[in-house]
Amino acid sequence: RLKAIPAHQKPPMSAVLPSYTDLHAALARAGTGLFDTARHPAHGGGVSQSLLFHRPVAVHAAYTTADVRDVLNAVEQEVKRGRFAAGYLDYEAGYAFETWPLFARANAPLIWFGIYDRVHPVADSTLEGFFRTLSPTPFAIDPPAFSFSESTYGGRIARIKEYIQNGDVYQINFTGAMDFGYQGDPLQIYRMLRQRQRVTYGGYLSDQAG
Repeated sequence: RLKAIPAHQKPPMSAVLPSYTDLHAALARAGTGLFDTARHPAHGGGVSQSLLFHRPVAVHAAYTTADVRDVLNAVEQEVKRGRFAAGYLDYEAGYAFETWPLFARANAPLIWFGIYDRVHPVADSTLEGFFRTLSPTPFAIDPPAFSFSESTYGGRIARIKEYIQNGDVYQINFTGAMDFGYQGDPLQIYRMLRQRQRVTYGGYLSDQAG
């Protein structure tokens, strides 16, 4: 569990990035995270600006549940030193706290946190103006493919029914992934999603793999 830092111990936030060019360069750099908010105090929200984290001084990540606790401990120590931590904890990382067999993922971390000396607040008007003026570039999305074949899916549904029938569980949230290839600037697909499916809290993260 990460602990908040008392306000008097936190390093001061830097000034808002001065130009759209600087913002675009930061978002194109690996290790950058944008926490994008559309919730304003006038509408019942408590945050009136988005936050940009870039140029991490360290990165902590784990691909197996065996390493998740070590990453969380390392991140907590960084926060205690007065630094900022920004990243994500994947749903499957929760297996690290259960008596389940080792879970590993090869293509993406279960937990990823960048460590930063400062955070850049970005005003709503700056961020909205940036995405309005961002020049569209071509990108392509391959047809999505479900992560399970029809036979695999049917077999797992049958097993779930057995678990329920035997009283082992009363509910299972069974999900699969839709995988697709993408060619182009990742910022363009985020821009499109931001326009078509606006949410109160969004995020754009480029890990160290780019």
